[in-house]
Amino acid sequence: MTVKKLREILSNYNDDDRVIFDIGDTMRAMPENEVLYAFKHKKSSDKDYAPVVVLQRRADFDVQTELEAYLDHCIDENIDETDALTDLFEMGYTLDDFTYSESRFNWATRIAKEHGLI
Repeated sequence: MTVKKLREILSNYNDDDRVIFDIGDTMRAMPENEVLYAFKHKKSSDKDYAPVVVLQRRADFDVQTELEAYLDHCIDENIDETDALTDLFEMGYTLDDFTYSESRFNWATRIAKEHGLI
């Protein structure tokens, strides 16, 4: 995830929200440890704290499932495919993340080339 994208996401939260790095085991400077998602956890387990912002790294979730859910959301919300792919690239996804499906990979490659994203 780029700093620009993280700033954009965090600008939607309150200044008093806590930020938690959901790093699981040991954090290492490896691609799977790159933060890809930031989201607000609606309920904090500790009532003395405000809701939290959680940052997740690539290794914390199934990339294929997340990509498909995001693309389904974009279809439901009529989000332009170029905007959707741009957002995914800004979050840290790459064309390699689409290799789970030949048709998805071809779609992403075509859109990226047509609109100068790669």
